Amino acid sequence: MKYIVVCILAIITSLAFAIGDKEYNGKYDPARDSFADLEAAKKDAQASGKLILVEFGGEWCVWCHRIEKFILGNPEINNGIDEVFVFLKVNVSDDNKNNKFVSQFPEVKGYPFFVITDSNGVVIGTQNTGHLEEGKGYSTEKFKAFIAKWKAIQAQ
Repeated sequence: MKYIVVCILAIITSLAFAIGDKEYNGKYDPARDSFADLEAAKKDAQASGKLILVEFGGEWCVWCHRIEKFILGNPEINNGIDEVFVFLKVNVSDDNKNNKFVSQFPEVKGYPFFVITDSNGVVIGTQNTGHLEEGKGYSTEKFKAFIAKWKAIQAQ
């Protein structure tokens, strides 16, 4: 019985994930068209009244995996992000530096790096994720503050 309950909770929780619920926010994929992904994210953001959280990184990036594990492993943070943002991952790697796409945004200062846009894709802020770190991971309190800041802006 315990196994069944755990499986059901895992399925329900996976349906709420802000990360990985769309093709444009699953794995970092050098073959993806970031311009098309942004257009899809804009449509989703406009339909849902959300902002767009663009995360620059890559499968090669240890901290990118840590941030994903942190978000997915923390339902309060994951749900908060999902409530405020449409989440878009953009690959930046030796296989595809995505220079043309990246050049339209503020300077990426380390990986992972967040750029926040309105639902039309207009940049309204950035977040160096290093400022959200705590030890070898991420701070729940710092992430809550990050989400709260953007939730207030989203509500305007």
